[in-house]
Amino acid sequence: MMGWLIIMNNPQIRSNSHSQKLQKYHESSNTIVVDELSFKHGKNWADIAVMNEDKANTEGITK
Repeated sequence: MMGWLIIMNNPQIRSNSHSQKLQKYHESSNTIVVDELSFKHGKNWADIAVMNEDKANTEGITK
């Protein structure tokens, strides 16, 4: 069986993730979706973070 290899760069992967996998979170009024979120002054980071707005507000994160 022969498979297909699809080569995507980071912006294409991010765009695809937002439009296909994360759409329901973008549509939610109490959810924040953030690209490139860093923690502990940049020691840790996430390419894409999905947070409940109530939790984000207690952590000092705003839209």
